Amino acid sequence: MEELENKRYWIWLSLIKNLGSKRKLKLLELYKTPEEIYKLTKEELMNINGIGEAIANDIMISKNEEILNYHIKYMKENNIKINFIKIDSLEKAKNAPCIFNNWANFYKVKFISNTILNANSFKKLID
Repeated sequence: MEELENKRYWIWLSLIKNLGSKRKLKLLELYKTPEEIYKLTKEELMNINGIGEAIANDIMISKNEEILNYHIKYMKENNIKINFIKIDSLEKAKNAPCIFNNWANFYKVKFISNTILNANSFKKLID
C-alpha cells in the first residue's frame, strides 16, 4: 500500500488536534501542500494570522513520526484505503459522498462517523 505513504502528510494534517477545517484550509491556501505545512517552524506558524502559540504548539507536537507511522501501519495491516476530497465548489459539494463537507469516515462503503478518528477510535467503531 504505497498509496498510503504518498498520502503521509495528508494523514498527518488530518490528525492534528485542535486545528479545525478553516485553519487547515487557510494553511493549504498559503502553503499549497501538507508537506510544506509540515516543514514550517513554530515561529513561522505563529506569524500566520489566526495561529497563536497554543495552535502552533499542537501542530509541532503532531509532528511525531512514531504516531504517524502507527496510524499508517494500522491502515496497511487492515487494508484501509483513505481518500481526501477537496470540496471547493458547489458542484463538488453536491456530488460529495455524504452531507458532511468537513470530515466523513466510511467503512465498507457505509458511513460510520463525521469525526476525525485515530486508530483506536476506528477499531471501536468497526468491532
